[in-house]
Amino acid sequence: MGGLKSYSPYILLSPTIVLLLMIGIFPLTYSLYYSFTDLNLFYVERTHFIGLDNFLDLLTDKYFRYSFLVTIEFTVVVVSAEVLLGLGLALFFKEEIKGENVIRTIMMVPIMIAPIAAGYLWKHLFWPNQGIIDIILWQFGIPSPRWTANPTLALPSLMIVDIWQWTPFAFLILLSGLRALPQEPFEAASIDGAGRWSVFRYLTLPLMKKLILVVILFRLIDAIRVFDLPYILTSGGPGYETYTTSYFLYILGLKETFNVGRAAAGSWILNIIIMILVMTLLRVFVMRKK
Repeated sequence: MGGLKSYSPYILLSPTIVLLLMIGIFPLTYSLYYSFTDLNLFYVERTHFIGLDNFLDLLTDKYFRYSFLVTIEFTVVVVSAEVLLGLGLALFFKEEIKGENVIRTIMMVPIMIAPIAAGYLWKHLFWPNQGIIDIILWQFGIPSPRWTANPTLALPSLMIVDIWQWTPFAFLILLSGLRALPQEPFEAASIDGAGRWSVFRYLTLPLMKKLILVVILFRLIDAIRVFDLPYILTSGGPGYETYTTSYFLYILGLKETFNVGRAAAGSWILNIIIMILVMTLLRVFVMRKK
């Protein structure tokens, strides 16, 4: 009886472990295997092992490299904007104010909307000449900039939608962190006559550093894999201006050439890049000696 009791935690956890293996480890292993093959959905029976050819071909593919540059530009802008805006809003709402619960509820609405639904919402807002944004601009005599059809504005339009949807996420996490900070250092700084900027720079930022890193990591991983917005709003266009890496791999594996093996290799390249970025950030902000 005692032996069975000692194994009971593992027995209770086994369904969860099996589920994680089925929806996590198995698909990863499956895609890794096919990344070394020339699997094409039109010629499944002709699949052969080709080693690193898919990886080498992608690294020399100008469209893949361009999609990666688009992804990096998108990621840097949206993550920076979301963290800075989220931190600014958190500092503004640090002290409890009247009606705060209503304000916070309204601010949470964007992150409660599914990304696909948010994409369709903003597609109608950006609709040339008939969308609400263009109607407002027309009232001031400003012609439609054709947001998602304009090569200059297409990618910034996607950035606007992402920042609108995920800044509340950064805000809520950072606000919780700010309110949980110990008050003794701030009281001592106030007694010593420290200014707001000095308090923010030498107290708030160092104490919030790890929480800010958590927000950056969550948003970095999500932004670098962005697919919903270019799929709904621009279909990668105009031209290749919003061809993010995830959208490029979708086109490669499931829409045009159906080269699943090559698309799987591209997804692993993207995963490796994400892992390198995450490990680098952790090393710089957490693991380095103070």
